Amino acid sequence: MKTSKYYSLLFHFAIFCNISFAQIETESQPISYPKFFNEQYSLNKVHRVINAEGLDSIITITMEQYHIPGLAAMVVKYDSVIWSNNYGYSNIAQNLSVKDSTLFLMASISKTIMVTAIMQLWEDGLFDLNENINNYLQPEFQVKNPYFPNDTITFKMLMTHTSSIKDNWNILIPVISCGDSPIALDSFLVNYFTPGGIYYSPLNFNNYSPYANYYNYSNAGACILAYLIEKLSGMPFDQYCRINIFDPLDMDESSWFLEGLDTTEIATPYDWIANQYYANCNQGWPLYPIAFLRTNKIELLKFLSTYMNNGTYNGNTILDSATISIMLSDQMGHPDPYGDYQGLIWYETFYDGRWLWGHTGGWTYGTATAMFYVPEADWGFIFFVNTYPDAPAFWGIFQALSDYAIEWQVPVDLTSFNATSRTGYVELNWSTATETNNQLFEIERRKENSDFVLIGFVEGKGTTTEQQEYSFIDRDVTAGKYYYRLKQIDFNGTFEYSYEVEIDAAPVSFSLEQNYPNPFNPSTTIRFDLPDKEFVTLKIYDVLGNEVDLLLNEEKPAGSHSVEFNASGIASGIYICKLQAGSNFTTRKMILQK
Repeated sequence: MKTSKYYSLLFHFAIFCNISFAQIETESQPISYPKFFNEQYSLNKVHRVINAEGLDSIITITMEQYHIPGLAAMVVKYDSVIWSNNYGYSNIAQNLSVKDSTLFLMASISKTIMVTAIMQLWEDGLFDLNENINNYLQPEFQVKNPYFPNDTITFKMLMTHTSSIKDNWNILIPVISCGDSPIALDSFLVNYFTPGGIYYSPLNFNNYSPYANYYNYSNAGACILAYLIEKLSGMPFDQYCRINIFDPLDMDESSWFLEGLDTTEIATPYDWIANQYYANCNQGWPLYPIAFLRTNKIELLKFLSTYMNNGTYNGNTILDSATISIMLSDQMGHPDPYGDYQGLIWYETFYDGRWLWGHTGGWTYGTATAMFYVPEADWGFIFFVNTYPDAPAFWGIFQALSDYAIEWQVPVDLTSFNATSRTGYVELNWSTATETNNQLFEIERRKENSDFVLIGFVEGKGTTTEQQEYSFIDRDVTAGKYYYRLKQIDFNGTFEYSYEVEIDAAPVSFSLEQNYPNPFNPSTTIRFDLPDKEFVTLKIYDVLGNEVDLLLNEEKPAGSHSVEFNASGIASGIYICKLQAGSNFTTRKMILQK
C-alpha cells in the first residue's frame, strides 16, 4: 500500500492543476478511508502506568514527531471527565490555539449521528431492518446492483457495509468542493444509483451479491440512509438531526454545513509537505451526512454520554436502551477484514483485553478523529486532529488515551455524604477515607426539574490516608425539595461527581401531631418535629394528671421523629400526651378504646 505522504503530494499536484479537493484512490480503497486504517499498526498493549503528566508527554512528543498541528482530546470515566486538554493550533497563520470550542471535521464519526437518526425512526415502527430499501424509494429511484438486479438491498446491509455498493472514487473525487457542496444530497444519490444518471456507472457496485454478507466499507451506500431519513420523516436530513438529536443534546454549535458557522472557530485542515504545513480549504461534499459534521469535543461528549447512559441525556431519551443493545452487537457473525466486529455503523475493536465500541474518522485533507467507549467498564475517550497523520501517530494516541482511562482510579474515597434540614438552612456533611491530590470540593444544588448550580466550595486536604470530615451550610433555601452533589477537583483539573442526596427543606417547627390511629387499641404512633437538637421528654397522663408512662427522656436531633405507645395494660379512657423540649411544650388528647 502506498504511504499517506505520497497521496498528500499527489493531492497538491492536483490542486496545482486546478482539480478539486479530493481523496485519492488505491487499488481497493481510498487512503482517506473514513474508518481509519489500522492494518499497518497493531494495537498491542504497552505495559505502563500512565498518569496525566505521562499522557501529556506522549501526545506532545507524537505531535512533534508526526507534524500534527492541533489536537483536542478528552477522557471520561464513571460519568465524569477525568482528563481533558488541547494542543497546538487550529489556525497557524492567525496564531489561533485549539480550544474546547474549536470545531473539527468529524469525518466518519458523522455516521454515528446518522445511524442514531435512522434508528429513532426504526423505533417508531416505520421500517424493518431486513426490509428492502426500495420499498421506501420512489419508483423512478430504485437502488439495484446491476450484476445482481434481483437481489434485495436492506437497511441492515447499508448499516453494516455489506450492501455490495461501492465507492467509485473516479466519480466521488471531482464533486468535493471548497465550501458547502452546491450539489444537493438527493440529486447526487439519484444520479449515482440510477442508470442514465450523470454519476451512474456499473462500477458504483461490486461484482458480488449483497446476499454474500461480504464486508466492504461504503460511504455511498451508507449515505442512502440519510436520504431514507428524509423520505421517512418528511424533512431535510440536517433539519431532522437538529430537532431530534442536536437540540435535545444541547449541541448548539454542531453543524453539517459551513454556512452560518464562525470560521474562526473551525480547525483549519493541514497537510505536512516538504517540511512545512499547507492549509487546505474547508470542504464540502454532496454525501455530507456520512463525513461532514463539524463539532467540538464538549458537544460530541454529550452525544457519546447518551450512549454511555443507555440512550438518555439530561432527562431526554434519544434512543431506547434496547435499541442501543441491538446497534452494539455483532451483525455479521464474523470479524471484518481488520479484525473488528461490525454493529449497526458502530463497530467493536479489541485492545488490552477489552472490546471498545465506537468509530474512527479519516479525511486525507485535514482530519482524523476517534470516539470509543467500553460499556462494561464505563470509560471512553474522544480525540480530533486537524491533519491526516501516519497510522502510528493515530493509534499511538488511541492507545495512550485508553491506557490512561484503564489506569485511572477515583482519587478521593468518599465514605459518606448526607444532608440535614434545619430551621432556615440545610447542613451538608461528608467524609473521606483517603485523598490524593484533592484541591477542593465544589457544592452544587438543584431543585426539582432544574439544573445543578454552584453554591460554594470547601478546600480539600491534598493527599492524606487519614479520615477527613467536612461540612457546609446552605442558608439560601426556601420550602421545597432540594438535591445536592459534590464536585471533587484535583490540582491537575480532573474532577469527579459524588452521588446526589435529596432533602425536603420545608421549614420545621416544634410540633406534636395527633396520634394515629385515634381512637386506638392497644397501640398507636406518636409523631413530633424538632427544629433543633433538644433534650426531649414525652409522657402520657390520665385525665386526673397522673403520669401513666414515660416514652422518651433523651436528647433527639432536629427533624421528624415517631414513637410507638402500647397501652395493653391500661384501661379504656381519655389520655393526654405531653411533649416537652426545653421551655417549649405541647399536648394532644388520645382515646384508648378497648
